[in-house]
Amino acid sequence: MTAHTEQTSGMAAADTQPEAMFIDDDTNSSPAPHMTNPNYRIIMPTPGSSTSAGTSQARAPPSNSLPSWISAAQSKTYFPASSPILGGAATDDAATARVEDAMQVDSAHELRTEYDILPYEIFSWSNHSANFLPHNILTDRPHDQASRWSTNANNHRQFITLRLERPALVRSIKFGKFYKTHVCNLKEFKVFGGMTQDNMVELLYSGLRNDSEAETISIRQRLNGHYIPCQFIKIQPLLAYDQKFNFSIWHVELRGTIDAQIVQSIIDRFNQYKDEETIRSCLKFYRDRNYTSAFEALEKQTKLKLEAPILSNLREALVEKCNYTRVEQLLHEAERSSMFTSCAAKIPYAAKWELVESAVFTMPPGRGGHQMCVDEDSRIAYLYGGWDGKRNLDDLWMLNMDTGRWTCLSLSTHEQGGPGPRSCHAMCFDSERKCIYIMGKYVDFEYRGNTGLENDLYCYDTINSEWLVLSENTEAMSGPKLVYNSQMAFDPRGHRIYVYGGKVVLPDVSDSTTVYS
Repeated sequence: MTAHTEQTSGMAAADTQPEAMFIDDDTNSSPAPHMTNPNYRIIMPTPGSSTSAGTSQARAPPSNSLPSWISAAQSKTYFPASSPILGGAATDDAATARVEDAMQVDSAHELRTEYDILPYEIFSWSNHSANFLPHNILTDRPHDQASRWSTNANNHRQFITLRLERPALVRSIKFGKFYKTHVCNLKEFKVFGGMTQDNMVELLYSGLRNDSEAETISIRQRLNGHYIPCQFIKIQPLLAYDQKFNFSIWHVELRGTIDAQIVQSIIDRFNQYKDEETIRSCLKFYRDRNYTSAFEALEKQTKLKLEAPILSNLREALVEKCNYTRVEQLLHEAERSSMFTSCAAKIPYAAKWELVESAVFTMPPGRGGHQMCVDEDSRIAYLYGGWDGKRNLDDLWMLNMDTGRWTCLSLSTHEQGGPGPRSCHAMCFDSERKCIYIMGKYVDFEYRGNTGLENDLYCYDTINSEWLVLSENTEAMSGPKLVYNSQMAFDPRGHRIYVYGGKVVLPDVSDSTTVYS
């Protein structure tokens, strides 16, 4: 393993032909602090990474801290036989990387595909400071302060490019660290890969923890369903843990496969994919410029279609013929064939308010401090009590959520053996027995001396329309005191009611202290 002795920036062989750049459209652009694509997964901290080379005892991780297919003692990482790289045991992704007779799967012994450490050399870099040379990252010496590559600036133009000995499918990248936290550690960085240094695909956008544990991070494997072969890996530091300091990388280790038979198949398929995308780009250019003869000739000779037939028909009907009736027919055909399903599934739901016309149905009068609960199975909502600005209410209403129609079940539940007028109470629905539970209320200061402050608990059977007093005073049964603005929830599995919070109604009229339950 050797390192270039001269500093290069953007070095390329003279006979290298420029390749077309392809835009990847299957990445997730939703940002997160240091792991912007949720598909990128930290595999593990590498055991023993914080020990020095001369230390005789390496810290051993717990036996259950590593996946069964990772060997901590050997230089090889073993991935499951269900990996899509396997040719014979095809998964859904195996069609893009099938390698006939490259490997055989023994289902009885579950043979595994080996991913070895990939040897590389330092190909190019932006700059370095003092004696912190790029080739220092080839060796892992966590106790050596000088064993690192450090830039002489902290802008986004810093990079280091690694050249693999042979083309490979890179599976993961490991970053070694100093034996203790360091201000120059990478808080944010990107990794690019490709067969040439001037045409790379972003493989990773991530960050490292500021500690002494080495980190192995899995990188992106595919571009539009095709595995990405790499001979060049470019690391671009973006942010250090202290923004005033330059970037430092202590050690880099790459893992993947360099099996010639597998990698060559991946290269062939990836090159075929690039050729097809180039041809489609030409077809699109010819069609947009109305070069009909060139478009038809290229399409006929290559036997490639620019797009799905229905899209071509849509363009013909809309752009060329302005036949809007035909466009609508084609859109209905696309909808019936579920072409929009995957796209529609990605559209986030949005709330929409609709005003229920009060002139159409009878509705409960305006109020505050009321409570509602929902029977999800029947799609019925129940409303009870509240304060109308003059007095507390004890009416019970039912709303059919499908029709929007209100029904008054009772104008006064107290007259039917139910709870008296109240507001700021708690209410929940028993989805198993189809019952409503009501507890608590607010009592004004002026009435507390003349009103009993027992915390009653009522149950309303919605099937038989009957009220039942479960408790006249829950405090006497080791339950909550009389509270208001509390919350209740029903657990259908355990058949339990949970009551949380609220404010206690104090018996002393002159005491204005707020006591929370």
